Amino acid sequence: MRDLKKITGIDRQQYNLKRLQLTKFKLNIPPRARVSTVEKAFYKEKISRRFADSNWGKRLNARENRQALSDFGRFKVMLAQKKLKNELRSHFLRDAADKKRRRATRIATIKKRREDKGIVPTPKTPEEIAKIKAEKIATRKAKKDLKWKQNKEAAKKKPKKVKPPKEEKKKVDAKSSDKSKEKKKKSPKRKIVKRTGPTPGQKHKKLFDELKARTEANKKRKLEKKANKPKSEEKPKSVEKPKEAKKPKKKVRISTEAPASQ
Repeated sequence: MRDLKKITGIDRQQYNLKRLQLTKFKLNIPPRARVSTVEKAFYKEKISRRFADSNWGKRLNARENRQALSDFGRFKVMLAQKKLKNELRSHFLRDAADKKRRRATRIATIKKRREDKGIVPTPKTPEEIAKIKAEKIATRKAKKDLKWKQNKEAAKKKPKKVKPPKEEKKKVDAKSSDKSKEKKKKSPKRKIVKRTGPTPGQKHKKLFDELKARTEANKKRKLEKKANKPKSEEKPKSVEKPKEAKKPKKKVRISTEAPASQ
């Protein structure tokens, strides 16, 4: 039995679709095809050569070649990269110099034409520069004011929105009006009672002041008592009594034997 791995580079197997990446190359083969049919179609379409010529195949080939390089090979690659960078830099610098030269020549030709016509630009003083700036600002402001006036006039010319006339209220019979009045009887308003006397905050403050005065009076009374109290005579030290010897506890034997039968 021929092996499919030798033809395509991968064996026939189950594979997760999330890890697959599709290419633009396609084989027209039926499902569950034999190895011989796959081989014929593969070589007929030249899949391996076409993939090698694509950008993807070239990148993979370059990566494999880079991994297989020796130290001397990597050194050669580094020198080639340096050479390429220098060539690119010189090319861009040359372009920039050419642009600069072209600009200088263009300015020189413009100056020459003006001189031939007799137009000689005079250097402007700082006063003249300030005057030109002021004129520009004035013209800008005038344009702004003109636009504002035009908008205002256009708003005046617009027709005003006319409100529709109010419809006259229909006359209602006396009986029906009495019934509607009975229905629309308003609930009696709450009577707002104005407080007389101290507010709750004032009451609390009064109680707090009374309590403070009472505590201060108690403190003063205690201090006065201490000051008027006569010094008591020293009490004689208590004589320690001799400790009595502890009596030994009587040991009680508990018999576990059963009583003798009579």
